[in-house]
Amino acid sequence: YPRAITQFQAVLERDPELSQIMAEMAQAVFLQANNRVVPIVQTLVDRTLQLDPKNTIALGLAGISAFHQQQYQQAIDFWQQAVAIQGANNPNAIALQSGIEAAKQRLASAPEAAAQATPLAQERTQSATDSSTEGESKVVVTVSLADQVDFSPEDTVFIYARAWQGARMPLSIARIKASQLPLTLALTNEMSMAPGMNLGSAQELELVARLSQGGDPVPKSGDWQVTLGPVMLTDLVSSPYSLVIADRIP
Repeated sequence: YPRAITQFQAVLERDPELSQIMAEMAQAVFLQANNRVVPIVQTLVDRTLQLDPKNTIALGLAGISAFHQQQYQQAIDFWQQAVAIQGANNPNAIALQSGIEAAKQRLASAPEAAAQATPLAQERTQSATDSSTEGESKVVVTVSLADQVDFSPEDTVFIYARAWQGARMPLSIARIKASQLPLTLALTNEMSMAPGMNLGSAQELELVARLSQGGDPVPKSGDWQVTLGPVMLTDLVSSPYSLVIADRIP
């Protein structure tokens, strides 16, 4: 899966609008993460459905995410859309039918809990003061925007750490809105894309903060960005690393 994810990412860096590749990357990360919808999977799924609302891979993953958040009606809606597109006799559609029935049973048994569950597209952020596992790797950063950056408060900002050399896949990543900047937060192993692909897997890190007007999880021309590195994981400073987004990607 790591090799597949790296290749998908390389393709998307050339063409960020390839919704099918984006969906397949989301699926690869989901499988690598032991069938968990980690934050980057949700980001990829959301963007895929913006580009192609009929992408069945993304609809399936969106349903799984909604189901795990007890948003059973949303799960049913996503999966029913996928079944309608694929046809009821499609093997994938048959599997989704089982999920739809399970979601209907959960919805019938706990409607109030489902109604109060966390919204599907809720943003997840983690501040530097959040508690973390004792001894866990952590990098604290302060992110801000330079005066020349043209942005909307609803623009998406990705903040992440990746290996200084080797695969460019984030080892810890957060997604926020531009309106939340300036912000200090901690990148931790709990924010990794998948088990074994976290801050502890690299000795040297590159810190990145990128503003994307389109919400694309992969960098593209026109984004605003800042990078900092190499940062030694064994020599982290006590004060936050300052990341000022100021450079536009050509």
